[in-house]
Amino acid sequence: MMRGDAYNLPISISTDIGNANAESFKEVEVCIGNGIRKTLSSGEIKFDSERSLFLVPLTQKETFSLRGRARVNVRCKYASGDVIGIDLGIIEFSPALSREVL
Repeated sequence: MMRGDAYNLPISISTDIGNANAESFKEVEVCIGNGIRKTLSSGEIKFDSERSLFLVPLTQKETFSLRGRARVNVRCKYASGDVIGIDLGIIEFSPALSREVL
């Protein structure tokens, strides 16, 4: 990913009964590095039912704030109150020649 990119980061979440959807959880939280935090309850994360994907919108301003590598974590809160965290790995942010938000 290049710094300054803006798009929906697609995330697939599977449970022991198959692919999860928005109704599978009371809350879904996605953190990218130390600077970006989005939640399902706030409406920042959307669920695409056609593709069974959670979509995390990233703005140009947000990705410009990230440098080098950033770890991606997802935490899901179930109706039972259990919270399960998942480490999705690292996204590498390439430098951009421009710093302008388009």
